[in-house]
Amino acid sequence: MSRERYNVEIECPECGQTGTLRVSENDYPFMRKLDRDVCVTQGDFEAKMLNENDAEIVCKACGKVFKW
Repeated sequence: MSRERYNVEIECPECGQTGTLRVSENDYPFMRKLDRDVCVTQGDFEAKMLNENDAEIVCKACGKVFKW
């Protein structure tokens, strides 16, 4: 199975801290599920997938929770 990996820049809407998410997902559009996974590579954030499309990001600097 082939995986696509790319980086996404994020910014906390509360305090303005910036960071980078590393996203990994199935590479082929015909696959029924993206099987997306995220991890933080830069910044003081925590990230986890909520469902197939949405990630929850927690800014550890100010406590703001937001979605990507």
